[in-house]
Amino acid sequence: MTNPNLDATMKQIDNSSFCSEAKRDAKKIFRAFAGEKEEEKTYRHGDRFEYLCDPANNAILAVVRDRHMLLVHDDGCYYGDGADVACTWRITEQEFAKICNGKSENFTRIEKP
Repeated sequence: MTNPNLDATMKQIDNSSFCSEAKRDAKKIFRAFAGEKEEEKTYRHGDRFEYLCDPANNAILAVVRDRHMLLVHDDGCYYGDGADVACTWRITEQEFAKICNGKSENFTRIEKP
């Protein structure tokens, strides 16, 4: 059962000018207050992202060795140094932030059709 008031609040948070970390934290607080369990957003290798600083240069989340992940842009350049993750099939938001050098708000996942 969905809560229409909570859904409206989540949309307001999404449309706010807060950084992605503040939005995530605000959503956690409102979900906890409403008594709903939060669904953790996860990523996996092969996910594609729009790079908001240069929308013409998207990126893919790639495994470069063992469990070390990097974002590789369409032009072949890496974004930062990447990071090790526990599982390449279930990358947490915290791990993704490390892969993005703390700039995960610069990337928006492109949903698969």
